Amino acid sequence: MQDVGTMEQLSADVIRRGLVATAAALHAQGRNPSIVVVGGAISTMYLHSRPQTHDVDFMYETKARNEDVTRIVAASERVRHRMPGVSPGWLNNHTTVYMTEDTVRLVYAEAMEQDIVVFRAPGLTVYAAPWRYALLCKLDRWPKHGSPPYDMKDAVRYRLEQLNKIRIGADMDPPTESVLKSWAAEYKLEPPSDRVLKVLKARYRKKYRTDGIIEG
Repeated sequence: MQDVGTMEQLSADVIRRGLVATAAALHAQGRNPSIVVVGGAISTMYLHSRPQTHDVDFMYETKARNEDVTRIVAASERVRHRMPGVSPGWLNNHTTVYMTEDTVRLVYAEAMEQDIVVFRAPGLTVYAAPWRYALLCKLDRWPKHGSPPYDMKDAVRYRLEQLNKIRIGADMDPPTESVLKSWAAEYKLEPPSDRVLKVLKARYRKKYRTDGIIEG
């Protein structure tokens, strides 16, 4: 995959056109896979909280070599040649490189249960990653050198979406810091540090005037 600094920026419209064409190619082959997207694609296509993203990171139900994934990538690359300015690897599954098979299966299963459809057409359905996984990925990357400046902003928004989901039909307090750290362990991610959680709490409260995480 190209370095993100050299890749073209993809708007929601460009991504949608690319997915429509990719889905059509898969449908013509008699395929109809479901994939899960993480990161900027969710912010750009579903939340509309960012105007553009570098690429569309996806995962399938398994990390093992799979015919559906091969066909998805091949179809997306053929589509790219008909879309000026779209870089190679605009739709890729590189996000799974450092994930274990168990984590891939867990994230995929939770996404199916969450059932937030980002895109659907004959030949391809695209689901959003579970909010808690999306949040923890941002918190994992934010303190590292070279992290994009929007990572914490994304984390705050993902936290809101998750809280909205878990509070439906129930009067629930926000989860504690220790709960967030236990979630990271489930995904085999580095637990967010106290400093990272302090920043998340402060920015969440500043934006939404309420607590997104409580101590404990």
